[in-house]
Parts: sequence; C-alpha cells; structure tokens
Amino acid sequence: MLRAAGAPEDIAHITAELIVGADVVGHESHGVVQLPGYLAGVSAGRIMPDARPSATRETETTALLDAQKGFGHYSASVAMDAALERAARYQMGAVSLANANHIGRLGACAKRGGMAEAAG
Repeated sequence: MLRAAGAPEDIAHITAELIVGADVVGHESHGVVQLPGYLAGVSAGRIMPDARPSATRETETTALLDAQKGFGHYSASVAMDAALERAARYQMGAVSLANANHIGRLGACAKRGGMAEAAG
C-alpha cells in the first residue's frame, strides 16, 4: 500500500517494518491501525511519500533534519542513524527532526540506541 501511494522501496520497507513492529510488541495504537490515516495524508498532500530528510544545520555531534513532510517512521529512522553515527564517533549525538509526520512508537528508536529497557 505504501509503494502504491508513491513511497520508494526503502521508505516503504522501513515504514512498514516499524508499523508492524508496533503491533508485534503490543502497541497497536501506533501500528497498522494508523495506516489508513497515513494514506489519507498522502492523498491530501500532508505527507510526501518520497520525501527524504535533509540536514539544515550540522555540527560534529548535532544535526537538525528537515523531514520535508515525509513519512515520520522513515524520517525518524534516518535521524536515529545520524545520531548513532555521531555518538559512535564523538561519544555524543543529538539530532532534531522538523516537518515530520507521525513517527509511531518511539520505543523502536530507544531500542536501536541501546536502551532496550526503555524501549517498551
């Protein structure tokens, strides 16, 4: 459905994986039930299915990314990758995300960052 709505394969894959993942860990309110709203957002022009975050400001340890109204799950994943890359290199990484849509279950980001106990 995400591909049919105009999302490239990688954006659709990450978004679908995180939506289904929310259901799998028991957070159905942030899972597949949200998909019709996301697709309606694409139809209404509130979500740009092929948008990719771009940096508007960067330092060695920080970044501000503009999600350009893209799928929030994908945008948050890109932001987390940028934060983890900075943290691995400089022992600290902080990335802010602007102009994103609903990013779903934040516990998925915490789990990727090594905070499994907080990932709930």
